[in-house]
Amino acid sequence: FPEALSAGAIPVVHADGWVWPFRSELVDWTKCAVPIPEKDYNKTVDILRSIDAKTRCEMRKYCYSLWQRYHKTASDSVSGIIEGMELVAQAKHNGGKFPDLANENEHRRHEIGGNASSWGYFALAEN
Repeated sequence: FPEALSAGAIPVVHADGWVWPFRSELVDWTKCAVPIPEKDYNKTVDILRSIDAKTRCEMRKYCYSLWQRYHKTASDSVSGIIEGMELVAQAKHNGGKFPDLANENEHRRHEIGGNASSWGYFALAEN
């Protein structure tokens, strides 16, 4: 998974119940990955082709930014785990409500722009 992010490739995940490397409160996975339900594996090409070039470019930039922020070194990965744990602790003290990172803690969600049964990387050639 980190290898895909380091290349700016868009991970395509064919796995129901996939556990993302970091909490969705910390990383907006919808901006950099394409989860496809296992039952829809035969629709993969159509799903990927439906993503326009501008969106693919933004997703690739976000993937690379995540690698730089959370996967480039072991210490970066540990920092991501700690940030995720801090969010859980904040939610626990806030009645189970996670902070709205998009509005309150922009610095935590780095904006630029585990167990899979199968996964791949999305890199369609540009026409």
